Amino acid sequence: LQADLDLKDHIWVPIGNLSTGDGKSFKGNFEGNGHVIKNMMLQWEVTNSTQAFGLFSIIQEKAVVKNLIIDNAYIYNKTTVTKPTKDRLVAPFAGALKKNTTIQNIIVKNTKVEVKENYNQNGRWMIFGGFIAKMLDNNNSYNICNIYVDTDIDITKMTVNKISAVYSSLFIPEFYSNIKDAPKNIYLEGSILASA
Repeated sequence: LQADLDLKDHIWVPIGNLSTGDGKSFKGNFEGNGHVIKNMMLQWEVTNSTQAFGLFSIIQEKAVVKNLIIDNAYIYNKTTVTKPTKDRLVAPFAGALKKNTTIQNIIVKNTKVEVKENYNQNGRWMIFGGFIAKMLDNNNSYNICNIYVDTDIDITKMTVNKISAVYSSLFIPEFYSNIKDAPKNIYLEGSILASA
């Protein structure tokens, strides 16, 4: 990244796409050079395919992302299907992360993730993260260090039934306990608002 980016008045399309299965996940080396991506607005959609939403949709095995600031991002839902049949992974930085990836020196600040319209998950999983939504590989290594997150998550308009599951965390909601290398130097601020 050679300069700060202001995404005001644009709807961001995530880098990569988990839902298509076409291999278009991020597999490279993203050097942020300490620059800021600000005013990112992202609409996560309700469809009948598993989808991951963030600056990156899915970061693939052995990819590197480092030295980046995300400032004043706003992530909210766009309802297109009332009864989804697949899961939803939503977070500012990345929806999903594969094994053996390196994520270093990332700041996410002044950011909000919100269920803006009444939404029933209809028996599927809904995962909201303040940083990343889900680690896709169990019992593997991840190099995650020097992360600062200041995100507010508001899911009070979310409704579920007995077979639905909703997870939320300011860091990574679905993170297996037997990951080989623990994240280091993680600082979290923000809030999570949820209804019963």
